[in-house]
Amino acid sequence: MENQNDKSMERREIVKLVLKTKFFEVDKQKLINNSRYFAALLSANYMEFHQSEHIINYEIPVLSFEDFINWIHEKSLMSTINAENSFEVERFLILLELGVLFAVDDLIENVTNRLETHYLLPRHAIDIWLLAQDLSLNLLRDVSLSVCLDCFTELPYNSLYKLSKQNFLKLVGNINVRSTEPYLVHVIHEWMKLHQDIIPLDILKNKQPKILHSIISCESIDVINNKLYLHCWDGKHFFELTTFEHPEELLDFTNDSGNSNTLSGMQIIARGFNLYLSGGEFGIGSGKFNTKVWRYSLLSKKWFVQTVMPCSRRHMVAAFLKNKLMLVGGVGQYRKKLDSVDIYNVHTGKWSTGAKIPTVFNSALQHLIFNGKLIIYDISTFLCVYCPNQDTWTYIETIHDSTIRLRLNMILSEPFEFIPLLVLKIAPCYIDATKEDELFLRSITEVCDTACCHKICNKSKRVAFADFPWEPTRFKKIISDLFYVGLAHQICERQEKSIIIGWDENDKSDKFYLQTVPIRNQYKFTSFRFSHSYKSFFKIMDPAELHTQSMNLDLM
Repeated sequence: MENQNDKSMERREIVKLVLKTKFFEVDKQKLINNSRYFAALLSANYMEFHQSEHIINYEIPVLSFEDFINWIHEKSLMSTINAENSFEVERFLILLELGVLFAVDDLIENVTNRLETHYLLPRHAIDIWLLAQDLSLNLLRDVSLSVCLDCFTELPYNSLYKLSKQNFLKLVGNINVRSTEPYLVHVIHEWMKLHQDIIPLDILKNKQPKILHSIISCESIDVINNKLYLHCWDGKHFFELTTFEHPEELLDFTNDSGNSNTLSGMQIIARGFNLYLSGGEFGIGSGKFNTKVWRYSLLSKKWFVQTVMPCSRRHMVAAFLKNKLMLVGGVGQYRKKLDSVDIYNVHTGKWSTGAKIPTVFNSALQHLIFNGKLIIYDISTFLCVYCPNQDTWTYIETIHDSTIRLRLNMILSEPFEFIPLLVLKIAPCYIDATKEDELFLRSITEVCDTACCHKICNKSKRVAFADFPWEPTRFKKIISDLFYVGLAHQICERQEKSIIIGWDENDKSDKFYLQTVPIRNQYKFTSFRFSHSYKSFFKIMDPAELHTQSMNLDLM
C-alpha cells in the first residue's frame, strides 16, 4: 500500500527562489499562505504564475534568507538564544526586515516577541528602536523606546551620540527618561560637540512623567481564573485603564490526585510600563510553585517569562528598588518561613543575593519604597528598613504591650483601623470597602476643591518615624524625610524601643481632606469584599504619555 505521506509529497508544488548564486526550494503553497508578497507574485495576475523559478533581486545576506525559508517551512525561529551575541541580534533584525519586505505578518509577530522577550537590553535597545521606526512597526517602536528611556544611563555612548538630532531629542526631551539632570546635560554637550549643532537646555525642564496610582481587581474571589481589571487614579479621575488575564500556565493546576488547585500567595507589582507577577503555590502545602517571574507589558498587552526565581516562595514581599526586583521572605517548600532575599536586575537579567531579613513572616506584609530604601512593617510589631547601598537591614521593634497598642489604635480613626499609614507621595488613595453594599475611592488631599471632601482634623499632621539607633541624648537618621500621613490627635512615643510617632514641625499644612469618589461598575471589585486586608495601590507610568516631550520638537 502506497504511503499517504509519499502521495502528499508528490502533490507538493515546489518553486525555486534564486538569491545570487544560491537556489532555495520552497513549498509553493506554504509560501503563498504565509507571504502576501509571494501570494501576489505567484497569482494568475502575474506572468510569473507558471514559472517554477524566481530570482530575488534584493541585497539579502544568504544566511538571513535561509532563516526566512526555514521559518516558511517550519514556522519556528532559530532556537539559540544569546542576548550578549550582537551577531545573533543582527540576524533577527534582518529577519524582521524580510518579514516586512515580503509581508509576512506572523513572522513579524514572532520576531517581535523574541526581541521583546530576550534581546531588549541596553546594548541593543537603540538599534531595535531605530529599525522599528524605519519599518513603521509601531508596537516594537514603542516597546523599544520605553526600554531606551528606562535604561538611558546604560545606553552605549557610540549608539547614543550617533543618533540624528530628531531621534536624540526624542530621548533626552522625553518626560519619561530615567536620568539625573547632570547626566543629561553631559550627554547633550557631548552630542553637540560631535554634531556641531545646538540643543537648548530648556528641553530638560518640566520632566515630570505622568504617574497613575493603580490597583487590580476582579469579579470573583477566584482571582487567578478571572479577568483582571486595572483601574487608575490620576488625582482627578478614577478609570479603567485595561483588562487582562493571567498567563495560561498559571491557571488551574491539576495535582497528582487529579484535584485542581489555584495559585495562592503570588505577588503582582509594577515598574514603568510593566506589571511583574512572581511566586505563588498551587494550593497551600502542595509543594508545587510558580517559579517564574512573569512580565505583562502595558504597551504590547502580552505576558512574557522574564526569568526563573532562584528560590520557590509565596506570600513574600515583592518590590522594586530602581531597576532591581526584590523578593523578600515569605514561605518556601515544606511551609518553611524564609529569611532570604533574592534580587533581580531587570536591565542585566542577573540574580544576586541580598542580606537576610531580620525577621520571618508567613503572609505578605505592608511595604513601601521611600528615598531609595525598602521599608517592610507591621504597624503593631516592627519596622524593617533595607538600605541597598550597604546591603543592610535595620530592625526596629515598635509596640509590644497592650497599653501602647491601645494608644495607637486610638490615634487611627475609622475607616483607617485596618489600613496602614499612607504615604502621600506613594499612594494618596485607597478603596473603602467598609460598607457591605457600596465601594468608594477615598483620596487624601491638602486642598478641598469639591463638595465630596470633608475635613479630617484640624490638627492632622504628617507622622514621622524617628531614627535608629536610639540614644538618650540624640538619635541618628536612617530614613531622611520619611513622613507618613497619619490621622493623629496626639504625640505617641516609645523612646526605649527606638520609635517615635509625632508631628513633623516643618509641615506647613494644618489640615487634610478626604475626597470621596463613587466607583462605577462595582461588580468589577467583587474580590475586595472577600478580604479585610488592605488593597495596595501601586504606581505605573501612563502608557498614553510614552511619547510626551517637555518641549515642542517642531520648534527646534
